[in-house]
Amino acid sequence: IEASTIQNVNIEKEVASLNKTVSLAKENLTKVLNKIEQAKVINDRYKSLTDQEIELSKLKGELQSKEILITDWQKLNTKIEAVTNSIIPTLILKRDEQSSLLKTIKSELEKFEKEFNKSQEIVNSLKGAHDNISGAVSIIANNISKDTGDCPVCGAEYIPIELQDRISKAISYIDPLVTEAINNSKVAGDKMNSAKIQSNNLQEVLLKIHKEL
Repeated sequence: IEASTIQNVNIEKEVASLNKTVSLAKENLTKVLNKIEQAKVINDRYKSLTDQEIELSKLKGELQSKEILITDWQKLNTKIEAVTNSIIPTLILKRDEQSSLLKTIKSELEKFEKEFNKSQEIVNSLKGAHDNISGAVSIIANNISKDTGDCPVCGAEYIPIELQDRISKAISYIDPLVTEAINNSKVAGDKMNSAKIQSNNLQEVLLKIHKEL
């Protein structure tokens, strides 16, 4: 009986020792598990920070690219402003000069048109007079006797040969006037056409300037 009792006591001690060992092992395991969880948290935080650093690096790269584009744009804009400030005043000055010149040309064109129209009227009038005189001279020449010395138009007396000579020369008096009038009309027409060409050219120049402005 004593031996059995002793054996039971020993078993109880061993069980108690094992329970204590198991309890310590559980505590240690719990601590290990807690440390593992902490490590996981730290690892997740590190991974999150790494992802953020990668994203931040990408953003920095994009920002640098945009900064380069902005710098290039600013340089280009500066050049555009410089060119604009240089060209526009020149264009405005040229526009004003050409506008003033066009005004003058139009005024001259109006004057040349009036001169041309007047010269045409003179030419037509002289041609009409020429035709009338030619007709009258022909009638007189055909109906007057070669022996007659009395002028049927003015009533003056001439010797027959002189009267015939005056009749034949009568038409020649107006010919130079017609020729001169035709030449004057041609000169006036040339001036008018030249002014028209200048006016059209200036209008095209002004149109181009307005488009550039």
